Amino acid sequence: MNNSIEVQAGIGRLISIIKETGVVQIEKSGNDLIIRWPEWGSLVVRLEMKKSAYPELIRDTCRRLNEDQGDRENHYSMIVAPFISAESGEICRKYGVGFIDYSGNILFKKPPLAIDIRAGNRFPIDKKLKSIYSGRAAWVIHTLLNHPGKKWNGKELAKVAGVSEATVFLVKENLIENNLMANPGVRQSFSINHESRIIEEVLSSLVNEYDFLKTHRFTYFFAEESPEQLEKKWARILEENKIPYALTSTSAQRILVDHIRYSTAHIYIGDWEKFQSLIQGKLVEYGLSESESGGEVAFVKPVDNGVFLGLQMVKGFRVVSNVQAYLDLIKYPARGKEAADFIKQAIVFPIKDHWDGEKNGKRIEDLTPLKELFWEADVSSIDIDLRKKYIIERILEYGNKPEFQWMMARYTINEIKEVLQNSRVLSEKSVSFWREVLL
Repeated sequence: MNNSIEVQAGIGRLISIIKETGVVQIEKSGNDLIIRWPEWGSLVVRLEMKKSAYPELIRDTCRRLNEDQGDRENHYSMIVAPFISAESGEICRKYGVGFIDYSGNILFKKPPLAIDIRAGNRFPIDKKLKSIYSGRAAWVIHTLLNHPGKKWNGKELAKVAGVSEATVFLVKENLIENNLMANPGVRQSFSINHESRIIEEVLSSLVNEYDFLKTHRFTYFFAEESPEQLEKKWARILEENKIPYALTSTSAQRILVDHIRYSTAHIYIGDWEKFQSLIQGKLVEYGLSESESGGEVAFVKPVDNGVFLGLQMVKGFRVVSNVQAYLDLIKYPARGKEAADFIKQAIVFPIKDHWDGEKNGKRIEDLTPLKELFWEADVSSIDIDLRKKYIIERILEYGNKPEFQWMMARYTINEIKEVLQNSRVLSEKSVSFWREVLL
């Protein structure tokens, strides 16, 4: 049983009130109270402890308690929580479940007792999160963005995001209040608003609360190999030693964007103690020499495991999600912002195109057969007119004859030439080749 002062005080108040009815004996047994009356026999009161009592959680708890209790007449269930709101209280009444909270609100309705004390909230708590864009609340936002178009229920979202259902509920309330939810009126199914300006606003808020270079702990090393060689080498070593990892920042940039030069590989390490044990006394063997700042590789100890949400396998590497890659690049020196802006397209357009196609009948196509060229995006429903530049650039940079034929069947030669002439993404080699072919 929870031994906190507030819980014990709440239960103590209930016992005192019950004793005033002439009860012969009350015993505590684990999370149960056993009440004995001389005329009514005994009643087993099950106390269910909850750290929070938002309505959706209380409804699920009441259903489960009723299922567990079955038809046992000498059993009664009560919820003990910091505060039972009026809405949560009505849910308890509907399901015939009692409650006690720290403020002195008590509901006990089981013959021969009928106790209903409404004391309000003596310990008001600001239910608004300081920010839904930092801490564990941000994990919920990341998960919503990592799964464009998906409609969630609270329990499923909490499981995937690795947070409590209470956190999901508070984030949801905040999103509704700020008009950021796609379907706020649906209790058990919700997703983030699909409008591009909304996604831009959400990403901007995440950026304001986060700085890759200031948030995490970095350990830099000099090495003889190039950053790309180090990524391949350490991906293999970490896999072999079963140490969780993810390429990020400049390394994610190479995998996801592949058009900007970089001098340092960045690798998140999921088990820092195991990693330290692995390299201790073996730096020479691994071809590393530690540096205070700068080097060919930086191993990053994340402030929390949220950076691994939405982990993806791309080109044989474990890479952070598009959302995390964007956040880790947007404030990075040199050309990090340019790479981040490119990745942002993959975050924004899958959500927007999904809904545009649903509502406006635009020219939506499934690019899954071309998935190898669009590894960072959900391409099952893409507006090929709205995303013309993005699609043509990828095919010109990475495509072969089948992809080129697909492109020629959907776009005019002038549209392709326009993209070629104005692109800031295509490599010099690709531009030179296609100019010879098309111009």
